[in-house]
Amino acid sequence: ELTLARVYLRTGAADKAVTVLNRLIETEPEQAEAVALLAEALEDAGRPADAVSLLEEAVRTQPAFMSPLAELYERQERWEDAAAAYEKAVVRNPRSAELKMRLAIALLSSGRAGGGGRALELLEPIREARPADPRVLYLVAQAQRTAGKLEAAEQTARVLITVAPSLVSGPYALAQILSDREQYAEAIKVLEEACTHFPQDVSLRFEMGAIYERQKRYAEAERQFRDVIARDPVHGPALNYLGYMLADRGEHLEEAIGFINRALQVEPDNGSYLDSLGWAYFKANRLDLAETTLRKAAAQRLTSSAVQDHLGELLFRLGRYDEAASAWERALAGDGAEVDGAAIQRKLQAARARGKGRR
Repeated sequence: ELTLARVYLRTGAADKAVTVLNRLIETEPEQAEAVALLAEALEDAGRPADAVSLLEEAVRTQPAFMSPLAELYERQERWEDAAAAYEKAVVRNPRSAELKMRLAIALLSSGRAGGGGRALELLEPIREARPADPRVLYLVAQAQRTAGKLEAAEQTARVLITVAPSLVSGPYALAQILSDREQYAEAIKVLEEACTHFPQDVSLRFEMGAIYERQKRYAEAERQFRDVIARDPVHGPALNYLGYMLADRGEHLEEAIGFINRALQVEPDNGSYLDSLGWAYFKANRLDLAETTLRKAAAQRLTSSAVQDHLGELLFRLGRYDEAASAWERALAGDGAEVDGAAIQRKLQAARARGKGRR
């Protein structure tokens, strides 16, 4: 039956594989290979939550499933959960450089306070053992950047460019670091030069768009994002970024909603994209759709201050002041990224005052 399930998976019949594997596990519940294959089949069948539930249950009695569970969280961009699972996997396999690098990626992606420092602790010994490994150098540069060690990060990125001139990751990382140092002209110059060497790589143009947007050079940012989408019509990050940028400024709202919906066709469960769509609906005054979408995004991204802030704005507009206050409390307790904490505090006080006035 395992062989039959694999055939079903290879031929795109994930639902049939699920049926076969469920039947097998009913008779052999300790069959680890069947459980792992069932998780894969559930994910392929569009049931990622069921795949997570399966592995979360399995790991209680079979700790070897911790790594597959972490990978599943990673694919769903549940970075905090992925980091926690990879931490446990590293404890079980302390010599695994691969697990430590995956943990570092999860920490950096989670936005967790102190994540950059912890990632550096994991990566520095690997760098000492593999000083010319491009993947390790890239991760070290990103960890240094996240930890605020921008001078060291720039040095690492330049080493990466030297040891791996045929890879785009070096100039990409260097441009991000220069942008963090607000050396925007230098960052754009690095990216423009890299585009001449890597003309087919849309990530460079995407990063240029992001840097222009940070400078509020919106027309140039829009041009770059549209160029990326023209080259790669299913580039989810560009579709989402452009859609959100337009919506946030109240421009071309229906087109913005269309861009974000296209991003969600690529990644239907992406919490950031759901937040963007909900915010676009809010800006378009389509409040019922905004509520449904923002609640889903907020449930997925509980620690995202920006997402909770958006939900608070919607609930305040709807006159649900106590719920708005709760959302803004979560925003203040969250990661603090991309929000003005003082402004949220003022909104929280206003929501509490109006909530009391109704009692």
